[in-house]
Amino acid sequence: MSAHHLALLLGLFAAPALMLQLGHRLQRRPARERGMFWGLVIGHSLGAAVASVALFLPPEFWALDASLRTIAAFWGMLAGGALGLIAGRVLAR
Repeated sequence: MSAHHLALLLGLFAAPALMLQLGHRLQRRPARERGMFWGLVIGHSLGAAVASVALFLPPEFWALDASLRTIAAFWGMLAGGALGLIAGRVLAR
C-alpha cells in the first residue's frame, strides 16, 4: 500500500471517525473543541469536493500533470480535514 492509498483511507474513515468523536455532546464542549469540529467538517467537505472533481476528470487531463491530480484525489480529504481542524482551533480562541 502506497502513502497515497493510506491518505485516501485515512481521509475516508479516520476523519469521519474523529468527527463523530468530537461531535458527541457538542453543546457541552468548550468553544475550542466546537471550533475544531466545525473546521473539520467544513475542511473535509471541501476536500471531498476537490477529490471528487479530480477523480472525475477525463483521462486527457491526467496526462498533463498527473502529480497534481494525484495529490488532489488522494490527499484532498485528509489535507482539507487537517487544515480545517487547525483553522477551527485557531479561530475559536
